Amino acid sequence: MPERDLDDDFDKERALMRKAGLSRTFVDRAMATPSEDMWYPTYQQLREENIVTGTKREDMAELQRISAEEVNKNTPQTVDDITRLVSVTTRDVTVIYHMEITEPIGYLDMGIMNASLLKSVCGNKDMRLIVDEGGAYEYCYSGYGVPNNAKVVIDNCSRA
Repeated sequence: MPERDLDDDFDKERALMRKAGLSRTFVDRAMATPSEDMWYPTYQQLREENIVTGTKREDMAELQRISAEEVNKNTPQTVDDITRLVSVTTRDVTVIYHMEITEPIGYLDMGIMNASLLKSVCGNKDMRLIVDEGGAYEYCYSGYGVPNNAKVVIDNCSRA
């Protein structure tokens, strides 16, 4: 008889989780985990289930400001043979990297830069999370061979 009571409790828990709007897949995974183990859903899984619904804009702006301050402790810094990170600033939820091309290169192809930076940002787990939560990254270029107002904005990883 006690074993039936456990099954009833298990079914009630499952029903409550489904009634709360959790998907069958999520509930099955949670309920399949033995009591001596612990399942830690990923942030993305929690977002998909609407358990976590996002970061407040003011919190995101503060997080981005702190991030920029940390990077600025090491600026200016050489990025590669022709690129230097001069400084980092923020505007609301956007971190802005101020880059300088230090050697003549002919012409900076912003299409190639956009594709490269999109892949880089969206391929970085931490940066992608920031973008998915409503943050953004902007790369502003100046120097040799750079068109006026050359910048790349990454605020969406769905096209990466």
